[in-house]
Amino acid sequence: MMSNKTLSALLAAAVAAAALFTLKFGCPFLAVSGIPCPGCGMTRAFLAFFRLDLAQAFLYHPMFPVFLVLPMALMIYLAWRIRKRHRQELPFRWADLKGASGDFFMTRTFLAFFGVGFAAYIAVYIYRVILPLCHLGDPTVLRLLISS
Repeated sequence: MMSNKTLSALLAAAVAAAALFTLKFGCPFLAVSGIPCPGCGMTRAFLAFFRLDLAQAFLYHPMFPVFLVLPMALMIYLAWRIRKRHRQELPFRWADLKGASGDFFMTRTFLAFFGVGFAAYIAVYIYRVILPLCHLGDPTVLRLLISS
């Protein structure tokens, strides 16, 4: 059985290899299959968002706001937990914060939003990529994703 350090090192190496492949060849899923992956366009959507070009950002990937909301929700939850400890006059410890972040991902509210968000993500993928491949939808977005 592998230790946590070995598993972490292998995971870091896999992420680095995927990042290098992506920089050289683009999306690995697209390079191998010829079909854009569910996340294709997400980086370009964020770049357009940071340029304040919201129309282009939504054209690249309409689900990018979900990836803005999740970190904000986590920060609000952690701030709430810290404030709750402060009101109880308990000392702040990093271990408590780590436990709180784990608690956040196991709440029913988060799991419900994750399930709905995942279903919406897959529905958007089917609408943007699968339907145009079946000649049932507008191929403009598909051409945009493949050409970049």
